[in-house]
Amino acid sequence: MQEDPVVRSARREMLAASIVWLLAMSYTVGYCYLYGYRPDPATIRLIYGVPEWVLWGIVAPWTACTLISGIFAWCMSDADLGREPIEPSQQSGQGEAADE
Repeated sequence: MQEDPVVRSARREMLAASIVWLLAMSYTVGYCYLYGYRPDPATIRLIYGVPEWVLWGIVAPWTACTLISGIFAWCMSDADLGREPIEPSQQSGQGEAADE
């Protein structure tokens, strides 16, 4: 039995999103652990009032992920799901008048 193209596309998109999430999480946790918990508080550099490790460990990867998500969403293609089934109330001709 051949897999539905919509399911195949959804799996591919899920895999791409999961890989981006895993890479971003690994980078953020690793960078913040190495540079955020070990240095002497007197040597922490501030950039616009934010510690340097926060800027490069959290702000930069989150910004990159936001851009990647936007590009990913922009490039996704819509798949034809077929015709929408007719509801029983529309078949009998009652429609919206019966709801009021």
